[in-house]
Amino acid sequence: MKLSIALAAAALLASSAAAAGPELPVPAGVAGEFVTVPLDDPAVDGYSLRLPDGYDPSRTYPLLLSLHSSGQVGGPVEEALCHGPPSVIRRLPETCPESLRRKFILVSPHLTEGPYEERQWFDRLELLDDILAEVCRGCRVDPARIYLAGYSTGGTGTWGYASRRPGQFAAVIPIAGYTRPEQGIRKPIVEDWSVFRDLPVWTFYNASDRVVGFSHGRTAVAAIEALDGKPFLVLNHVYSGPDPYRGSILIDTTAEEVAGKRRILSVYRIGIHSEGRIWDNPVLYEWLLGHSNPDYRVGRLAGLIGQGP
Repeated sequence: MKLSIALAAAALLASSAAAAGPELPVPAGVAGEFVTVPLDDPAVDGYSLRLPDGYDPSRTYPLLLSLHSSGQVGGPVEEALCHGPPSVIRRLPETCPESLRRKFILVSPHLTEGPYEERQWFDRLELLDDILAEVCRGCRVDPARIYLAGYSTGGTGTWGYASRRPGQFAAVIPIAGYTRPEQGIRKPIVEDWSVFRDLPVWTFYNASDRVVGFSHGRTAVAAIEALDGKPFLVLNHVYSGPDPYRGSILIDTTAEEVAGKRRILSVYRIGIHSEGRIWDNPVLYEWLLGHSNPDYRVGRLAGLIGQGP
């Protein structure tokens, strides 16, 4: 299936703007806004695209692909914006982290209603690749700085997608994701742990989670450390708020303390399965931006956008 921003969101696209290099179609009037791009697919009905504030077509930008949880399956495409980095911008438009607003192209695909075991991101990898490729062709994306993150089903998808696409991502942040099949999932979630030998990972797990048990985090840490013996940095975070639904995980670690760290396990405790507004913390975006992928040309995406070896 061929995707096209130009066709799907024609009313929101302007004519090509001159850049330092080939001319590319640049969205008009959408920098700093979420644009919905519908897709004709039974499992992924569209995605939201946001260009950073002050988008400048003469330079390239990192891209952050955000995968939502099962709680956002079904309904309109905009449900994809209820978790992850997009939710921070919507909830805190004026005070969200500056780097999130100004430095990232955000892409948030959306899953349609369906059985849990059939609505898994790692079963839709070619479509996700096509979405990324179309955004790379239509916007000024730095292919060496493509990041992947997700919570719950999105965390599961982050592990699964990254493990099946060596060389594609510069860093990943899986939050509360399965690393072994559960709830009717039959195929392995992680296809090849060796992908994470050199791929920077900052993963978060709730030690009190009864939906996605903390053992899934232990599985990931043990499998990755077994590759070369290099340990994870383990951080513990406190929770602040009136109840488990409205509070936030507080990351008091500074950007300098995690700069250059390629393996981090963050542990928090909330009484329910919750993301805990983790993405309110600016240090996550600074950590992502601290990693680039010099080997991106070996990834499948690079071949799709004509930048393969």
